[in-house]
Amino acid sequence: MQGASERSIGDPSWLAAGRFVDSDHPAVIAFAEETVRGLADPREAAVALYYRVRDEFRYDPYGIDRSEAGFRASWVLAEGRGFCVPKATLLAAAARAVGIPARLGFADVRNHPTSAKLAETMGTDVFAWHGYTELAPEGRWVKATPAFNRS
Repeated sequence: MQGASERSIGDPSWLAAGRFVDSDHPAVIAFAEETVRGLADPREAAVALYYRVRDEFRYDPYGIDRSEAGFRASWVLAEGRGFCVPKATLLAAAARAVGIPARLGFADVRNHPTSAKLAETMGTDVFAWHGYTELAPEGRWVKATPAFNRS
């Protein structure tokens, strides 16, 4: 079986709905289409989706829903919040819904500006399995992390 990094950007799986990247959910489709309406350039559409997911959905590392549903893109839309993984899932699903190849990525990252409360809660400033999205609006993968709000 081919690994994710070995599949070409043209592989149809990068546009397919999945268990968590539920790009076929009616709310995800409506959200994505509304966001990119009037934008013909795929790069502009990807940027618009990124900013909307980042800024309109509150980053909430304290109210993590660990159920399967809590990791779905449609859950973030319904709740209006999420931590890094479900917000990345929403960005990937919204991108796929409008024809932009997308995939999830995970990394351990040191978050230097972590608040004292969050560092105390986590016991560290290293975010294990930080979720991000990779988008390919122009034929090459670009990393995007919509986790934190603009503020």
